[in-house]
Amino acid sequence: MTEQQTLNPIKLVENGAWQLIAAKESDVSIKRLASLKKPEIPTLVLGCLSAIVLDAIGLAVLLSYPARTYFFAVAGCKLIQRLRMLCFERVVHMEIGWFDEPENASGAVGARLSTDAASVRALVGDALGLLVQNISSGVTGLEIAFLVFFALAMAAVGISQTSSFVPDTSKARVLLPLYSRSRSKAYDRFE
Repeated sequence: MTEQQTLNPIKLVENGAWQLIAAKESDVSIKRLASLKKPEIPTLVLGCLSAIVLDAIGLAVLLSYPARTYFFAVAGCKLIQRLRMLCFERVVHMEIGWFDEPENASGAVGARLSTDAASVRALVGDALGLLVQNISSGVTGLEIAFLVFFALAMAAVGISQTSSFVPDTSKARVLLPLYSRSRSKAYDRFE
C-alpha cells in the first residue's frame, strides 16, 4: 500500500466507480493508550465529576417537579376543604328567609361553594408554586450573570423593567373588584 492510499481510503477503479480500500489494522493495546492519557488525568477527573454533578442535578429535577406538584396539590385540597367548611357553616346559620331568594337556592349555593373554592385553590396553590419557581429561577439567573460578567449583568438589570420584580398592587386594587363584579354577573345569568 502506498502512502497516498493510506491517506485516501477511497480509489477510482477502471469502470469509473469508487472502491473503498481496506486499511490495515494494527493491534494497539489499551495500556498504551492509557499511558498516553496520563497528562490529561486531572482534566478527565474534572470531566467525570462534572458528569456526576449533572446527573445529580437531573435526578434532583426529576424528583422535585412531581414533589412540588404533589405538595401544592395537597395544600390546595386542604385549603378547599377548609373554605367549604367555613362557607357551609355560614350558610347553615343563615335565616330561613335567605334560602327563599332565587340566588340562594340550594343548587346555586352548592355550585358557588364548589366553583369559588376551586378558583381560590387555583389562585393560591398553583399560582404560588409557579411564583416561587419563577422568582428562584430569576434570582439564580441574576447570580450567575453577576458571577460571569458583572458589567453586562448590570447593564441588563438597568435596561430591564423593574416592574416585573416588584408586584404592582395598584393594578390589583383596580382589577380585583372588577373581577368579582363580573363573576357575580355571570352567576346571575345562570340562575
